[in-house]
Amino acid sequence: MKFKYNYIIFMIFIILCSLSYVIAVDNNQSSSFDDNSYTTIITNDNNDYQKNSIIQEKESSNIASTSQKNYSIYSTDNTQEKPEKEYYGVGNFGSNVMSVTIYEISNDKINPVFTKNEKSVTAEYTENNNLTKEGINKLISIVNDFNGIMNSYNVTQKYLFATASLRKIDNANEVTDSVLNSTNLDIHLISGEEEAELGFEAVKYTDLTTDNGVLIDMGGGSTEVITFFNKTPSQVDSMPIGSLSSYKEYVSLEFPNETEIKNIKIRTQEELNKINFNNTFPFDDLYGNGGTLYTVRNILTYLGDISNDTYVIPVSKLDSLLAKLLENSTRTSEIISAVDNSRINTLLPGIVMTKEISEYFKIQNIHFCKSKLDEGVIYRLMENKKDTEKENQSNSIIDYNDVVSNHDIPVTLNNAYAVINNMKINVTHTVNLLKANEPQENNPANDSKNNINDESDAITVSDNGAFSLTENSYIPAAVLAILSILIASVVIYRKR
Repeated sequence: MKFKYNYIIFMIFIILCSLSYVIAVDNNQSSSFDDNSYTTIITNDNNDYQKNSIIQEKESSNIASTSQKNYSIYSTDNTQEKPEKEYYGVGNFGSNVMSVTIYEISNDKINPVFTKNEKSVTAEYTENNNLTKEGINKLISIVNDFNGIMNSYNVTQKYLFATASLRKIDNANEVTDSVLNSTNLDIHLISGEEEAELGFEAVKYTDLTTDNGVLIDMGGGSTEVITFFNKTPSQVDSMPIGSLSSYKEYVSLEFPNETEIKNIKIRTQEELNKINFNNTFPFDDLYGNGGTLYTVRNILTYLGDISNDTYVIPVSKLDSLLAKLLENSTRTSEIISAVDNSRINTLLPGIVMTKEISEYFKIQNIHFCKSKLDEGVIYRLMENKKDTEKENQSNSIIDYNDVVSNHDIPVTLNNAYAVINNMKINVTHTVNLLKANEPQENNPANDSKNNINDESDAITVSDNGAFSLTENSYIPAAVLAILSILIASVVIYRKR
């Protein structure tokens, strides 16, 4: 009889030791985090959207009770795999050309896959500095065409913008409102300064081979100028004159004569002086972007003056090209038409302006940029998208005091999943969770409808290791107790 009682007492002692051990391990792992460490708890919500919820824990020094921790809960959607690539559509409505370009975006790299150009409506349908009704209808038709192209590529972002082409006309708002009402697409009127910044954004990743220099983006109605040091913009501004506007204002025939060339030079000097660029520093290198400079390089290649892979020339080569093109107007027409017929009137005024800007900044070399203004827009859209994603994530974490007002009584870590599950899809609250050994009276998470009751509902905590907190957390205790009983029985049996 004495043996029987001793056996029972011994078994109870073994079971209690087993349970105490597991509880101690459980509490230790759920509360022994370093002050500066984070613990991530990931669960799968069983809702239609199959979102993942993440809890991050960090010790809080500004909470009254030292036994309390802050848990930030936010939601991430990992069920829809991020596409390997996506497409953006950009519509550029310039003074010379209107274009739509489709860009493939993959791993933060952009690649143009399709481009379509149309002659600018402002060059043909402007009267008294207003776009005519016929011009507006023509523009709407082109926008619809561009939109159809973008839809055929299933683009995820569409962005239409206009530079000086619409910026400088008097009825710009009427034009953009008409386009919006008819196509449901908005044409953004960007300022000259913003145009310059986007131009720099486009070239700084691919075209800049020197730390200091001058970038010009010459369009039909304006010329953006940026000086930069250490590949960082120093002065950014826009001159209200471009290759097309200089032709319209100063050239009477197909090509400018000597007097007209002189007038274009004077106007360019005046605009540079108005901006008051710092030209005391010898920049040496000018980077040229835009259709005019692109055509200059193609003509030099066409004439055999440079090779197909040459993108840098001395300024003197620009002087010799201008002299050659002014020799014979018939031959000049043939050359320009063979390369780009749309530039036949604007090319020479653009070359004259480029030469004057080069002299102003004491330029030695001209670099032809491969990038386009559109690509600056793409980089900006990508940057804005990342900023929005970060903002959405940061907004999902709510202040502790807000949570207390939303959750009258804190819940325990073991029932964190129940809290997450109650939040449904919008898991955007921060809850104050007590340590596992704190009292849980009147805890709403202890309600039977909130408690975890499914083996699949597991919360995995990783803190330089991993373990699970579920309803089955005490299964190891039972197994350990049974094994202990069997071992003790064998030992006692042998002693008998």
